[in-house]
Amino acid sequence: MTEQEQWSAEDEQALFDAIDRWVDEAVKPIAQHHDQADEYPHELVEQMKELGLFGATIGQQYGGLGLSASAYAKIV
Repeated sequence: MTEQEQWSAEDEQALFDAIDRWVDEAVKPIAQHHDQADEYPHELVEQMKELGLFGATIGQQYGGLGLSASAYAKIV
């Protein structure tokens, strides 16, 4: 079994739900400001790091989430 196969459908859905909540609570309220001001959203990038989004498809044995490509596509 590969790392990607270890995520159950329920676990993936819980992750998607958590990301949706984060987008609603943290991203949407400030996205327009950063876009209009042409500012890099440092605080959001730090939160994305904490959520593991930059290593989403990296195997868990290497510190990533170990998501499948299809699960990653749903995130982005």
